[in-house]
Amino acid sequence: MPSPEDTPLTRLGATIRHYRRQQKISLTTFATLTGLDKTYLSEIERGRRNASVLSLLRIAQALHLPFSHLVAPLDPYVQLPPSQEDTL
Repeated sequence: MPSPEDTPLTRLGATIRHYRRQQKISLTTFATLTGLDKTYLSEIERGRRNASVLSLLRIAQALHLPFSHLVAPLDPYVQLPPSQEDTL
């Protein structure tokens, strides 16, 4: 059973934060790349803000990712490949 903190918004935020950190992009730079406010992005990453579809499209573009990569962890019917950590 998922924990109370495991919500679609927290999973989405964790996914965005993962990809941003993986690319070594600071939150300030991320705000510049997306044209979105730094505080807004921080709240999305912490699962405290519900991002609009247009904001998610900007985020995906700034991360050079397909939109589907951001939302796939939210879809129970999508099977994701194992992460690097899972294979170690």
